[in-house]
Amino acid sequence: MKRIISAALSLTLALGLAACGGQAATEKAITETAAPAATATPAPTPEPTPEPTPSLPQQAGSYKLTGMTSEDANSEEFEMMMSMGFKVYLFLNEDGSGALESFGEKVPMSWDENSITEPESGEAMNYTYADDVLTVSSEAGDMIFTRLTEAEQADYEANGSGNIEDILSGLGELIGDADWDNLLAPNEIPAGEPSAGAVSGETGGYAVEILGADAFTEEGDNIIRFYYTFTNTSNELTSAGRTLNMEAAQDGQFLEGAWTWYNGVPEDDYSYLTMAPGKSIRAATCFKYNPEGGVVALRLRVDDDGVIYYTSPKALSGAPAEPFVIPTDGNLDYLNGFAESIPDCAVSRWETGKTENGEDFIRVYYNYTNGETEKSAFYWNYTAFVLQDGYGLDNALYAGSVPEDEKLFEEVEPGESVECSSVYLLRSGSPVVVVVSRDNDRTISFAKTINP
Repeated sequence: MKRIISAALSLTLALGLAACGGQAATEKAITETAAPAATATPAPTPEPTPEPTPSLPQQAGSYKLTGMTSEDANSEEFEMMMSMGFKVYLFLNEDGSGALESFGEKVPMSWDENSITEPESGEAMNYTYADDVLTVSSEAGDMIFTRLTEAEQADYEANGSGNIEDILSGLGELIGDADWDNLLAPNEIPAGEPSAGAVSGETGGYAVEILGADAFTEEGDNIIRFYYTFTNTSNELTSAGRTLNMEAAQDGQFLEGAWTWYNGVPEDDYSYLTMAPGKSIRAATCFKYNPEGGVVALRLRVDDDGVIYYTSPKALSGAPAEPFVIPTDGNLDYLNGFAESIPDCAVSRWETGKTENGEDFIRVYYNYTNGETEKSAFYWNYTAFVLQDGYGLDNALYAGSVPEDEKLFEEVEPGESVECSSVYLLRSGSPVVVVVSRDNDRTISFAKTINP
């Protein structure tokens, strides 16, 4: 959970600090005419009426952050941020002024036809504009802003850009059926003696096994890392981090969650790896702890007592002996019973290639027909998950671009169609499965198998 919040806040800071170049004031040249001696002073020549300052181009208007490409957060994490109530608005006024707003706070901006600038720092980011979509570029990645619809403008006027409590309340939805009020003030984890070995059980119908723990120090913090396996027993796409509430306690106090930037292991990244029904993953969760304190307890749960593992901080079991490798068995059993398309959305084609770094990628194209009663886009109605061997693929950031990549957010009139695309890094030579769900509810609408 902390990783998602960190990514969201990092994005906010990137936007807040972004921008450069101010608008220079136009100087008015004044010509003085000397009066010849012994002659009458000529009547002053009237100054020409200055031409009105032209208004800045059609980009002027109100926008909302609707997408991003970043090394720190992929599209799935961005969708989670949005579902938690994370909102960023960008306002570009015709006079060249503007503002960036998030969590109820506005940062003044200025802008011209090429860049958006924060006057206080003088730093800027360039942008491009097409079809009501404004793409702001930075070293960290691209941020996509889409012009507000009338309904979105009304929502902003009624509710503003939210606040940090919106993020906290949204976290409840991301952990599945867990009671959010109980999460904010969780039930005490009962005391216990160190576990003799791995502890397994079920919580909310999901299979969980806590394997053990190791520890490390980072930036002055003592951090304990617990390893666990999680099996998706539902009929939806999910991840361990989206489903489980993870709590740790020591000496009667709940521990603060932690994230590592320098001591990472692959399992750190797998808590939010999308998994198909029936798939299992080994992941890790970290907390700050006292290595000289008492027994540390980890509880993984959905809406019940969960599975609890106890360990002495002075006798940690260590990381699992065998490294975890995502299976590449090509098993497609989880697709049984799902259609390969639906009337208003289908996979139209695909292509493969190599990124600038030599990694294999696949670009998937979708044909979307607006079946709504007002203008809409693929992104507003569907979420695409691309998997190999039943596990989600990462977005490819260095695969170049095609016009269709920008059309996930392009709104079309009712009954009209648009072809859009997204690009992913291939993990193996196994078949690729494109799973599309309605409104990001993770229930599979259709699944298309591709042999790259």
